[in-house]
Amino acid sequence: MNKKTIQILSTKKLSTSQLQLANELGICITDIDFIFIHTRIDELSTSIIKNIQDNDFVIFTSKYAVQAVASHLKSKSIKVYCINGATLNAVQNELPLSQVIASAAYAADLVPLIKISRTSNYYFFCGNKSLPTIPQFFIQNEMLLNKVVVYENIAMPQQIQQEFDGVMFYSPSGVESFLKMNTVPSLSICIGTTTANALKDEKKIKLIAEQPQIENMIALIKRYYL
Repeated sequence: MNKKTIQILSTKKLSTSQLQLANELGICITDIDFIFIHTRIDELSTSIIKNIQDNDFVIFTSKYAVQAVASHLKSKSIKVYCINGATLNAVQNELPLSQVIASAAYAADLVPLIKISRTSNYYFFCGNKSLPTIPQFFIQNEMLLNKVVVYENIAMPQQIQQEFDGVMFYSPSGVESFLKMNTVPSLSICIGTTTANALKDEKKIKLIAEQPQIENMIALIKRYYL
């Protein structure tokens, strides 16, 4: 008897290799973007980026921030603190001269790893809906942080008519966009705890990837339905 194919909705577009991996595991993923990422590099942010010197510290919690500033920073030997998974991969691929000082699964795990230096410059490139975790750390330590918003999360909500066995979520803003026209699904697969916390209905099942990577989310779905 053939096993039933698992039908999953992804709230953002996935790569061909990721869709193929899922298909090989008996998972059919329908991928739809519920968030549009708009890069926002204005004259002020460009000026700040150009002033960054070799050995300055730069913090990233999103691959979109890395991609937004990569063309300006790829020739500089900056020191980086970042989130694991797609963000770390983007740093390694887009900023070849950078040195990753530390990385962690979440911003809350990253801040204890940030070395405090009163003589160093720190920059945090982020989106318009970034969490306050990084700025609060610098405020608590009475340190100056140059926070620069370099992209915007723009919601693209749409109502889903088809029934799915689960829905994949990647950010609180993606959850917010989905819930504008849909209810909390019976099964949510989340890239991390911050995203899972955005789903308020505690009666529904939430699976959280151990590492913030889409491949881990796909493996989690397979294990759940074994």
